[in-house]
Amino acid sequence: MSKRASSVLFVAVVAFIAATRADAGIQSRADGDVISPLLRPMATGTRVQLRHIPVGDALDASLDLERFEVWAPNAELVVEHDGGQRTHIAPPPVQYFRGTVSGDPESMVFLAVRSDGATEGLVISKERRFTVRSRSPKDIVVEDVAATDDYTPGGGFMCDLDGAPVSLKGGTLPSVRSLVSGIDPQTNGTLSATGTWTLNLAIETDNELYVDFSSNPTTVATFIGNVVGAASTIYKRDLQTDLLITFSRIQATASDPWTINPGSTGTWNGSSTTYTTSHALAELGDVWANSGTRPYNGPRSSVVLMSGKSQTAGVAWIGASCTADSLCSGAGCGIFNGHYSGGFAYIGLGNPSATVPNPDATVNGVPYGLPSTNYWPVLGFAHELGHNVGSQHTHCVALTADQKTAYNVTRSYIDECYAGEGGCYGGATSVPPEKGTIMSYCHLTFSGGFPQSRFLFGKAGEPSELIQQAIKSYINSRTPASPAISAPASVASGASGNASINSPVAGLTYDWTITNGTINGSTQGSSINFTATTNPVTLRVRGTNTSGCSASDSVNVTVTAACTPPSITSVNANVVITSGTTVELNATATGTGPITYQWYVGESGDVSTPAAVGNPINATPLSTTAYWVRASNACGSADSRTVRLGVVDPPTTSALLYIVTPCRLIDTRGPAGPHGGPAIANLGTRDVAVAGSCGIPADAKAVVANITAVAPATTGFLAFYPTGSTWPGNSTMNYRTGKTRANNATLVLSAAGSVTVLNNGSTQNFIVDVTGYYK
Repeated sequence: MSKRASSVLFVAVVAFIAATRADAGIQSRADGDVISPLLRPMATGTRVQLRHIPVGDALDASLDLERFEVWAPNAELVVEHDGGQRTHIAPPPVQYFRGTVSGDPESMVFLAVRSDGATEGLVISKERRFTVRSRSPKDIVVEDVAATDDYTPGGGFMCDLDGAPVSLKGGTLPSVRSLVSGIDPQTNGTLSATGTWTLNLAIETDNELYVDFSSNPTTVATFIGNVVGAASTIYKRDLQTDLLITFSRIQATASDPWTINPGSTGTWNGSSTTYTTSHALAELGDVWANSGTRPYNGPRSSVVLMSGKSQTAGVAWIGASCTADSLCSGAGCGIFNGHYSGGFAYIGLGNPSATVPNPDATVNGVPYGLPSTNYWPVLGFAHELGHNVGSQHTHCVALTADQKTAYNVTRSYIDECYAGEGGCYGGATSVPPEKGTIMSYCHLTFSGGFPQSRFLFGKAGEPSELIQQAIKSYINSRTPASPAISAPASVASGASGNASINSPVAGLTYDWTITNGTINGSTQGSSINFTATTNPVTLRVRGTNTSGCSASDSVNVTVTAACTPPSITSVNANVVITSGTTVELNATATGTGPITYQWYVGESGDVSTPAAVGNPINATPLSTTAYWVRASNACGSADSRTVRLGVVDPPTTSALLYIVTPCRLIDTRGPAGPHGGPAIANLGTRDVAVAGSCGIPADAKAVVANITAVAPATTGFLAFYPTGSTWPGNSTMNYRTGKTRANNATLVLSAAGSVTVLNNGSTQNFIVDVTGYYK
């Protein structure tokens, strides 16, 4: 990080007076079982559509949703008790969905569906807001928010962004208005077209919030997940950024570390003072910067304290996510002298349970639709975290002359909804025609009973897009590049495949998720093995740096019909032949067809010398050699063992080969006798007298013969060797079930002129015809 980048840190403080009541909205009930599609377990990224949902004037709308995660797979959720005791609890059993209303790409939908079917959420469409809640495990109510106000106009608003220089990290901060143009244009990250950034968050709460929720840690955890989930829906839509909770702490003890109560008095840096939210922010930084009090040591981009103390106010450092904590020292630090800055944000929720159990009440524009909460936590959370990731208030971003021309506006700032912040807009306030955004104060201005602000960070074609650009530039400067994934284009259903990261970066942690499949083994690392189930498989990997900022990418793998990989069940036995003899090489394999066979010369696995394609094949080796075969289909391959062919010269004699009229020496299908039946049993042997038959003289050393295995019932082989000697462990011919086959061979005779036949298979008939002899 450059010095300039490290110095871009400001504190943004915002405070509102929340409305105490709101008019009831118009309710519409979605008839029928519309929630069931969301109740079955779904993997991250699974897409689903809810139909026949009444949303405003559209009585039969469809919600296009995507399952997403709010809690990291290894998220740590702890409850602090009296005496420093700590217990771990599981995140709430909730599936989170986000998306849009079909036909309205600028809309926003967030739903939290508990395992018992209870559903809560929000819909924003065509600048109207709706709450979603369940009446039963199968039906929901969509309620139009007809609030008369979101925030009380002119009530207690304050901001500490006065542009005063503050010495942090050894440098002097620039004025607030220079922030957007002053962000260091690092090129740390490069987000792919299919990639997403992720902010890994640590969420703190205080005992006041715990008490607000009836001292029920599960209710507090549900509240945390829903607020972050709703904010993440906005961040993903506008900023290509997911919010993920990696750590959260619930304070069941009144002796929590959060002693600062804004508005009360006490001692700070040795002097009496009235505490503000800035003091609470400094306390948060001190707890997390100190290794002795820091509750979690994993990567975290920001720490957000959600306080149940009575004020509705927020404060955060600007441009501090994914940076190192820094001690501020010197008089120029003001109240932060001797305290820590960094990716910290504080949000006062103003007793969020005050509206419960009235389902029609709203606070800050959001009806009771998220458990025991309202829209102020969602908006406040999104706003303050927006400061952490590089945004200032919209009324502090001046427009250049060229920008005013490009956007066809005459005003000098993104908006001029507020004029009380030092170094920012200072004239008469007004709301732009397109209304304000999350980082504006346009919610303080009302028209027709509604605040003039929208739940978005910016929109292309209007000045507010400068905020989007600034935040994206900041996040990109602090994150790694999207990891490029190498994966097969297709995998058969039920089969496995491998995926890996091209050029993994040292120091990054890689986490994988999958849709429509399972990951075999660890989900962390630069490579995984996965099994495909249904089409398509989506693989996602997220690379996280030590500062808690992540970039991800995904790839789809086509899933083809189920396929069984090959398995070789038989192949030739080793055999010794005379030079010039042709041997049939044959293998049998099971598996989904078609199966192809590639034969190779050499040891099994050595593909350097291809021999032939097909099955069976003929081989006529001139010297001792070895063969093996690979059987392949669409989902895999199998290699055979090595088949050794021993090659010997014909018997050495003083005479040449003597040719005889082809003569049948033995046919076991005939009547029992020396040259007839019976068939030879499995593992049986039979001695056959050769000399004296078919014109073979008594002094013959070997005969040239054609051997036939007749209609084998199984796969096996016949081995011929001199009678009285030991079987050398090879075969003379191999046979397959139902295939009558013949093979030429030179048979070496015993001194008595006979040969022994060994059968390895079912009971087998065979024929031997002789065509010549050596002597």
